[in-house]
Amino acid sequence: MKPACVAGLIALSTAGAAFAAGPIPGCVANRIVPFDTFMQGQLVSVPLSIPVPKAYEPVTAEEMMHLTYSYWMPRKEVKQSLKSHKLPEQTGYMYGKLSLNVAYEPELDSFSIHDEEFAASGQRVLGKEQISVNGHSLLFMEVAVKVQNVERKVWMLYIAMNIDTNAAYFTYVPPRHDAALGDCFWKHLKEVAKASRN
Repeated sequence: MKPACVAGLIALSTAGAAFAAGPIPGCVANRIVPFDTFMQGQLVSVPLSIPVPKAYEPVTAEEMMHLTYSYWMPRKEVKQSLKSHKLPEQTGYMYGKLSLNVAYEPELDSFSIHDEEFAASGQRVLGKEQISVNGHSLLFMEVAVKVQNVERKVWMLYIAMNIDTNAAYFTYVPPRHDAALGDCFWKHLKEVAKASRN
């Protein structure tokens, strides 16, 4: 099975967490939204909240003709991205969808993705953490991938949907692939997710 480093995410629904979304020095200004809002109602409800950069807005179903991914990016980048079929690397973006190649195995409380799979495709797992939030397992991963011989860091989150073996995938790509911005935002995202616990 190939690891989904640029795969998709899931549409989860979520109750908002009480978490202060104040400015974070050296990080991306953000607001906190329920995950179902982020996913635009594509999937079943999961009580989870996530931060979203204040400059980002959703690409709507009307703009995409149909939703399979839920993309968020600056509004001014949407038209060009849809026209060029290229995501805005200068401003960064986020997206999520239902994962098609990683499943959640409830009897083992584990996701069907392993370090060896990344290594086999020349990628390196830099860190991972699995937690449980409101009865849903979440797997946070940080992976180094090579794109045109340039190593970049990828931040990804898998979420157990608790329906069969369904899992969701979510990722954040910082402006200009800035690793420091990505690390700061991802740390905050983990804190917000953990604070979603009822």
